Amino acid sequence: MQRRIFLSYGKNDDGTAPLGAGAVYALARDHFLRMPSHTDPVLGPIAECQWVSTETVPVVAEVLVTPKNLPMTPRFHDLATVSAREGKNPEGFPWVGDSGSLQ
Repeated sequence: MQRRIFLSYGKNDDGTAPLGAGAVYALARDHFLRMPSHTDPVLGPIAECQWVSTETVPVVAEVLVTPKNLPMTPRFHDLATVSAREGKNPEGFPWVGDSGSLQ
């Protein structure tokens, strides 16, 4: 299965990505369940990488990050186009066009 990473952001008024310095928090895994897989009509099978918890989880460690730590430069999307696609397919990936390519 081909893996894809989606980093897509709306632009700030000056055309830049709405990104800044922040933190990534390491949390204990035993409080989480992996989200179930599903099928997207454009992309096909989606194996979710997100894990969710319904309870407060203690922070084990904190790592400070900046946009330079991202694995790639974010692509930009048009909010109106993405919103329209989301309305048609709420379970899908609205920043991906009908052809499966990023906008």
